[in-house]
Amino acid sequence: RVNGKLGDSREIHLVCLAYMSDMGVLSCAYRPFGGMLANAPAMMVSLDHSMWFHSVDFRADEWLLFQNRCVHAGGARILSFSRVWTQQGRLVFTCAQEGLARHTETLRPLVPSTSGVAKL
Repeated sequence: RVNGKLGDSREIHLVCLAYMSDMGVLSCAYRPFGGMLANAPAMMVSLDHSMWFHSVDFRADEWLLFQNRCVHAGGARILSFSRVWTQQGRLVFTCAQEGLARHTETLRPLVPSTSGVAKL
């Protein structure tokens, strides 16, 4: 959610959600490698960002649930999708983003734990 209280104009909430949708969508591709902080790319750019607003019945200054999913990462390209729900469970937004990421070193997946102990 945005920090602070927004007015009641629908447009400001749509603009804020569009802005928020560009933050972190591509980073889910780095989960198998320990996250983006452990594997910061030398360069990352967005190539395409498509958005679909399913409803205008939401507020960007209230908590929203973002579900980010990487569907392909390879050849320096990342394709991820994001869906956004309100606290009431209504899907209000979907986006797709394609990005280009360059690294100076080859990424290596994390080694799975062999201890058999759950991390929850």
